[in-house]
Amino acid sequence: VVTSLTDWLYDTGDIAYHPSGKIIPKSKKIRRIKRQNFGERLDRAMVLLDLSNSQLALLLSVDPSLVSRYRSGIYSPHDNKQLYDKLSNILYERAEKNGNLSELAGLCRVRTEDLDADAVSYWLYEASAEDSTTLAKVILRSLDNLDPGNVPAFKLEAPSITVSPYYCGTEGLRQAVVRFLYDAANTGGELMLYSDEPMEWMTSDREFFALWATLMLECVKNRVRIKIIHNVNRGSDEMIDAVKGWLPLYVSGMIEPYILMRPVSSPATLFHTMFLHTGNACIRGFFPSGAGDERRYEYITDKGYLESLEQEFGMFLSSSASPFLKTYTAAMQDKYISSRSHAKGEAIYLLTELPLFTMPHDLLEEMLVREISDKKVIEKTLDRCREIGNGFMRNIKTSNVSLILCQGEETDTAERYVDFSPVLSDLSVRYTATEYDAHLNATIELAKNIKNLTFKTLSTVPFSDIEIIAMKEAVSVIRTNRPHAAFVFGHPELTNSVYDYLQILSDSVS
Repeated sequence: VVTSLTDWLYDTGDIAYHPSGKIIPKSKKIRRIKRQNFGERLDRAMVLLDLSNSQLALLLSVDPSLVSRYRSGIYSPHDNKQLYDKLSNILYERAEKNGNLSELAGLCRVRTEDLDADAVSYWLYEASAEDSTTLAKVILRSLDNLDPGNVPAFKLEAPSITVSPYYCGTEGLRQAVVRFLYDAANTGGELMLYSDEPMEWMTSDREFFALWATLMLECVKNRVRIKIIHNVNRGSDEMIDAVKGWLPLYVSGMIEPYILMRPVSSPATLFHTMFLHTGNACIRGFFPSGAGDERRYEYITDKGYLESLEQEFGMFLSSSASPFLKTYTAAMQDKYISSRSHAKGEAIYLLTELPLFTMPHDLLEEMLVREISDKKVIEKTLDRCREIGNGFMRNIKTSNVSLILCQGEETDTAERYVDFSPVLSDLSVRYTATEYDAHLNATIELAKNIKNLTFKTLSTVPFSDIEIIAMKEAVSVIRTNRPHAAFVFGHPELTNSVYDYLQILSDSVS
């Protein structure tokens, strides 16, 4: 049962554990993302070094079509050791010959004097996604691939708990965390979580990791609200992990995540951990880097002290951390619609179906009456769609808005359904061919008549199960599959990354 919970929560079914405790991902999804990251980096290096596909193919002794597939991210030489090493050497030697060592070092994020074939190899194949569009694409793919499924049914057995006023080292922290989460799952309330120490205490032992995942899931199931500050490095894959690892829990709407960015150039010399269960307990540790099993964690239950720590956490949250993500579930339909209808500013929409807010109201009403028997449902749906539509129309009067419809392969009109995900609704209403054409023509006509609105079609489908609304202030990612949910990101680095990525897509369409 614990294994199934862990697999569901963190997609660990395809994860191998190195003896050192390092988690080595091997799933098809992760391999695909690595190929795509590799392709983007190879393309940038080839442009910098003025290398054509045929030139690199000649140097590698392969067909030019293989190089083309490398650049597009379809293939990579990850599993071919000979090509893996040869490619890195070729790029380094080409840079040395052409006098581009400093530029290549900049791409690889190392000093020129530290650049060698190994550094090129690490950047090509292993390094985290450092450019903004790569960061955006990886996170959006994670949301697109999300499959929350059903929460596995299980009965939580009471774990072995050691009660102490303090705990030492990795094993001590694990004991404290089990006590802390088990109590929270049973008493409810709110958790406030922050730690900037390395996470090996949690991830290096598969059995403990599974227990931790079980307890976290039990907290969420019992409606324990969780505020968590993800402490991440700018330019690392930690922000990606902050999204991917917690996604199934985010769908619950019980998680309120924040981001605390720390500069790469500032290695930690002191670590601070604070896990607070308001009004009940707090695990707190403050110790120097390298303390190992000498590090000490207090387990605080004094009510007065807990009040002080809660104030401390709140001040830290407001002064140092940025809101990262707000999740709206179907149960929060009206709140999301109200928030979205008041959004203002330039926007780019990446859509998988025609947008609900460009459908003529009379057409929508006619379709609902045909398909839905409950008049109250029809009225409520029309009201919500009208609110979304009015907000959209207000915005395009003053701001430039682009709609990009991803069409992909031809789909029989008889198989097309109205996309109600913008209002987080599970309604299923099918178009007739005439109705679909009427909606499409209305969208085209609207773009012709309003100078601030553009409507484009994309022949590929970058993401099949999400729609994206990118604005400078916030990005909304909406699940088009059930359970419907909207993830609204407010962190500037991520919102800018997604906006820039969609702008590139928009510019690629004539």
